[in-house]
Amino acid sequence: MVNNKWESQTGCQDAEFLDESERSANLRIPSPDGVFMRSMFLGLLSLPLALYAQVPNQPSRSALEALPQILVLGTYHMANPGHDLGNIQADDVRSAKRQQEIAELMTVLKKFNPTKIAIEDDVTSNAAPSQYANYLASKYELSRNEIDQIGYRLAKELGHGKISPIDVGGDFPWLRVINYAKANGRGSKIDAMTQRTQADAQNEDAFLKSHSILQMMERVACCASASRWQ
Repeated sequence: MVNNKWESQTGCQDAEFLDESERSANLRIPSPDGVFMRSMFLGLLSLPLALYAQVPNQPSRSALEALPQILVLGTYHMANPGHDLGNIQADDVRSAKRQQEIAELMTVLKKFNPTKIAIEDDVTSNAAPSQYANYLASKYELSRNEIDQIGYRLAKELGHGKISPIDVGGDFPWLRVINYAKANGRGSKIDAMTQRTQADAQNEDAFLKSHSILQMMERVACCASASRWQ
């Protein structure tokens, strides 16, 4: 969701026509129709007016603005865990070049000014909050993981005393899906989907090698095809 104050800013539709300096001057916050690869939640205390017209028996404007707004931020896997159907091989985000790009991303995200940051980590565990506390105390060095590089860093720069894990583990029965498809004459469809997913990952990999992290985040947020950026 996008805060109403950013509605006049440049969105996904025309981002490709801007040069790097113009992009830096405009908001990179994902649009409401964005689809994301990985999630991190940034909370604000206002609801986008873009939703106002979709609500039957609309409450007053002041009532809407008093409700929290939630932004879902999509990103690629920076540490290459290799757990997906299609995986990219990201370069080390801790390099000097990528750290400059992370700083650029922080500048953009801080415009949204979230009051709470939630991360994709086990909600029943205190590991991440404890790790973040150590980071604040200069007892923990950020890893390549996007939770560290974006979540922890943004929270610290905004002066947040804590961070909130919200993930809940679940079953992902991919092998059962494959076996069911093959047993019911749909194996070719599963194979084709797998090939498309892996091809998409290769395209994302190639894109990242020649673009900044901010551009990669824009691509994730806008669901852009590779041809838009080449």
